[in-house]
Amino acid sequence: MERDPLIIDITQDLERIDDVMTRIIFDDRAATDFKRDPNGTLVRFGLHPPTSAETNERVNRIFYAVMTNAELSRIVEEHYKSFAPVSGEAYVARHIEGLENGRIENDLDLDLAAVEHLFAAPDTLRRIFQLMLLDLNARGILRKQHADDEITDFVERLVVSISERKPIKEHPILEEWDRNYGIGGFHFGAEAVEVGPVATAYTAVEMGLFVTVFGLNSRVPDLDTFSMAAKGDRRATVRLATMSRIVNFGADLMLHAQQFEKR
Repeated sequence: MERDPLIIDITQDLERIDDVMTRIIFDDRAATDFKRDPNGTLVRFGLHPPTSAETNERVNRIFYAVMTNAELSRIVEEHYKSFAPVSGEAYVARHIEGLENGRIENDLDLDLAAVEHLFAAPDTLRRIFQLMLLDLNARGILRKQHADDEITDFVERLVVSISERKPIKEHPILEEWDRNYGIGGFHFGAEAVEVGPVATAYTAVEMGLFVTVFGLNSRVPDLDTFSMAAKGDRRATVRLATMSRIVNFGADLMLHAQQFEKR
């Protein structure tokens, strides 16, 4: 897959996300910490940069708000119904092999294909960003209140930047919380990228998290897997245990997010 400046920026985190999420999901303490403090846990595992307690709390609130935005989830799910990457069978085979070794393992090209599937649909991108940011604005999670027209203008400029495949550091900024965090384009250091965690990263850098944990490749165990495990097939047993762990983690995280938003 050809790598333009935007994809090169995004690739750094996509290369690391499977390993980080494996470590979090299969460590009871880390899984509990992630539910309570998702951004802080990603900082501890080196995926996100350190920040202040205030910014960390804001990013966590965004994370829970995005997770519980039913209309946003519906749009993303609907869009990915048409996601049929080339080499799909090979991607599934690698994912299953990872499960049978007790880890999350997706081909990087699959994560990049998932990102491209969204980047190639500017109207969907526009709807997602608009819905997301208007909701965060209405909930008072952002640092300041923005007029709807201001958000609409920002989203339009952001979608243009993505369509033109500009590097993240050249993307427009709606809010800047520190040198690494905010809503818009941030580039820190030389080895990692943040795209306005979680608000815009949800549809770019964090797409690996969505694809890995919440459904596109973490399929519910099928009857064949149960049958093979019951017959003593060790690889099937590990695969079943791994998939169950992922599903339980996702369900617990969603339940926690829903309870958090009701407070």
